[in-house]
Amino acid sequence: MQAFSDEGDYFYPYAFLTDQKKMLEDAPRMEAYHAAIMENADHFAGKAVLDCGTGTGILAIWAAQAGARVVYAVEATDMAKHARTLVDSNGLSEQVKVIKGKIETLTLPEQVDIIVSEWMGLLLLRDGMLNSVIAARDKWLAPGGSLFPSHCELFLAPSVYRPVHSPAAVKASHEQVLSEWQELVVGIKAMYNVDYSCLTSALTREKDTYHLQSAIEDILGGGDPDDGSDLDCDFEECTDSDSDAGSELRGDADGAAGSTALASKWTSLKSDCLCGQPIVVKAFDCHSVTVEELESFRCQFELQVDHHNSIRAHENAPDEGAPEGTSPAMQAKKDFSSLQPSELHPCNSLTCWFDVWFRGSDASPTNAPRVLSTGPAVPATHWGQQTFVFPSLYADTLVEARTLQGTFHVFQLPKTHRMYNVRLQFSSAREDQAQTIEYQIE
Repeated sequence: MQAFSDEGDYFYPYAFLTDQKKMLEDAPRMEAYHAAIMENADHFAGKAVLDCGTGTGILAIWAAQAGARVVYAVEATDMAKHARTLVDSNGLSEQVKVIKGKIETLTLPEQVDIIVSEWMGLLLLRDGMLNSVIAARDKWLAPGGSLFPSHCELFLAPSVYRPVHSPAAVKASHEQVLSEWQELVVGIKAMYNVDYSCLTSALTREKDTYHLQSAIEDILGGGDPDDGSDLDCDFEECTDSDSDAGSELRGDADGAAGSTALASKWTSLKSDCLCGQPIVVKAFDCHSVTVEELESFRCQFELQVDHHNSIRAHENAPDEGAPEGTSPAMQAKKDFSSLQPSELHPCNSLTCWFDVWFRGSDASPTNAPRVLSTGPAVPATHWGQQTFVFPSLYADTLVEARTLQGTFHVFQLPKTHRMYNVRLQFSSAREDQAQTIEYQIE
């Protein structure tokens, strides 16, 4: 994935319906946000709502359907014109006010009771959009107001990396994109009562420009983890070309990225690729987290590695014995009690994913909490997971370790708050010498 050299690089893809289509096709994402809003309609009734980064406007429309008095749908890109079209076509122009601009600089006519936003990036924080939500919160959220999502957890677990060598992916044809869009339009109307057919002509006009730009980016070396290059296998990945990097795998002592940082792997795990219990390495409340807190954080970890066992998928069945509100990752922990010995799969990586919760604030909690998980125990999302493969330099020590101990350090790169690196410092039970590996989030 290409780094963001400036704000234009970051915002550019979101101005395309073809890019928005990928997010609208993410069923777990759509289902979680819709349920969080509509099952808490009493929370939205009569309220002023801000949708930060509205995209096509779907969250703003759901907030209006849930009974919000007014929804300010803010979008920094030209996607704002499509959001206006969608809002008008669905008869909600009196409730939903689409505003084109950056949340940090615009002015609203009033404070709001609720802020909704789909701001999450790879490893939860990559893209840096949470900074904008925090700015909106500090400026526009009324006392006692709430954010959707409200709480976040970042998980880490030992894993088995199974590289897949797949044929070169073929970009979807124009006809295929349009066919998929038509199916999406029908599905969204049936499931969520929002009619996207008004944007079909715009997508048709856009597709030539989008596909031409995608081809240019491919030639220049850009990439996208959602380009369809992964096969449906036990462990999906983009590339394993960086797994045998050299010995200089450290950044500067002050947290700046090292020039030889490895690339993390965008993966879509099946549950049997984990070989240990997940732990929470970062948790925060969106109502109180600060920008400074997100610049850099560390967590000491100790992971027990079971080389003979792996988590078995339970088809995402609800755990009747788990307390209400138990996260999918924590439900996965209980599954170890029923595992049977299986073929030896050495742990050769660590994997991260996140959950976000819709619980409301302490002053205004929701009646029906909901969670959106990107973990391996639930259906896949476009976020996937981030997997940190151990390089061959350290393979003998780390792969055979029964306990992995060390520090998990996440930090922003010096020149842009939208990019993050991860530094893992290991000391295993087998060998006390610390080993430091740095990864660029891809």
